[in-house]
Amino acid sequence: MKLHKKLVALSLAGMMLLAQIGVSATSSSSTDVEALQQENETLQNELEQAQSEIAANQAEVDDLQTEIDDTKSELINIMMDMADTEQEIADKQAEIEDREAEIAYTESRIASAQADYDAALEKRDEQYVTMVAHIQYMYESGNESYLTLLLESGDFSELLNRAEYLDSLYSYDNQILEEYEATMDEISALQAELEEERASLVSQEESLESERSSLESQQAELENQQTYLNSLISTLQAKVDNYEDLIADAQSRASSYKSQIASNKSKITEIQAAEAAAASSSGSSSGSTSSGTTSSGSTTTYSVSGGSATGQAIANYALQFVGNPYVWGGTSLTNGADCSGFVMSVYAAYGYSLPHSSYSLRSVGKEVSISEAQPGDIVCYSGHVAIYIGNGQIVHAKNSVSGIVTDSVYYSKSGIITVRRVV
Repeated sequence: MKLHKKLVALSLAGMMLLAQIGVSATSSSSTDVEALQQENETLQNELEQAQSEIAANQAEVDDLQTEIDDTKSELINIMMDMADTEQEIADKQAEIEDREAEIAYTESRIASAQADYDAALEKRDEQYVTMVAHIQYMYESGNESYLTLLLESGDFSELLNRAEYLDSLYSYDNQILEEYEATMDEISALQAELEEERASLVSQEESLESERSSLESQQAELENQQTYLNSLISTLQAKVDNYEDLIADAQSRASSYKSQIASNKSKITEIQAAEAAAASSSGSSSGSTSSGTTSSGSTTTYSVSGGSATGQAIANYALQFVGNPYVWGGTSLTNGADCSGFVMSVYAAYGYSLPHSSYSLRSVGKEVSISEAQPGDIVCYSGHVAIYIGNGQIVHAKNSVSGIVTDSVYYSKSGIITVRRVV
């Protein structure tokens, strides 16, 4: 009998010890899950920040690329203008060379005309000297010679012929002289015409030189613009490269955050599976289970009062979903939501757009103290959020084990960070 009692006592002690171990393991597992969930909240915030950086830097890259494209288009236009201007300069140079050739040819004609003029002038002078000598010989050497020439004629006819010969000789000399004078006048007129033509060609050449000089100035200005635009493109491209480095860094961080979040989710799933197995084992060992809000399984009814009508309505609406599951990343009030997804979806039913992030929810609305909290206010913890329902109670999507439940506002050992009033 005593042995039987000892065995019963030992068995009861063992069962109590196993129960305590089970409770301790469950408590430890829940703590691990909450820690991983809080870490994932932080990682999610970091991921969103990295994605925001990527979007902002990409926008900068797009703007810079647009500016580079516009600058390149402007550079192409300038290069086309430079090519046109260079062709115009070449055309002007060809015209200048044509004018120089015409001037050289005209100058050679002027030189030839001057030589003709000088030769005609020399012949005129020689003819003049000859004529003067002839006249002097005929008229100044003595009347006897002239008279003898006339008297030696055999008859009147011969006399007339001799007289006509003397007159014709004089007339010929005079005609030759006049012809030389006419030739000199023609040469002088040609010289004047050629000089005028040369002056016109020189003026045209100077005008072309001026136009070429102006075009060369334009070309120099275009080259300066080209240099500036090339420098600007290099500067903009350097900025693009810098932003692309920042994007690559943010993408690397985002990938790391995603990997860590996935790893944490996997750990949470493993812990939850282990908790379920432990709970099943504990239930079969103890032979009894309890669930729900009371030991009898009845549902506690909360009476929400105080605060604004909208706040009361939000609190009452949130309480309708107590007992529904917790799903990481979820936003469904019936099929499952996480803590921030639960708050976001409850408020969305009343037309309020809130972020799906416990960290971001710390900044919505205005801050009130916990002593001033009213139904519908958002209570923020470290990596967690809930909706205040009054009387020191909250409703929240607690974790994957508990689902959507009610708790004391002071349930978390980490303490309350802030209380936000949106309505």
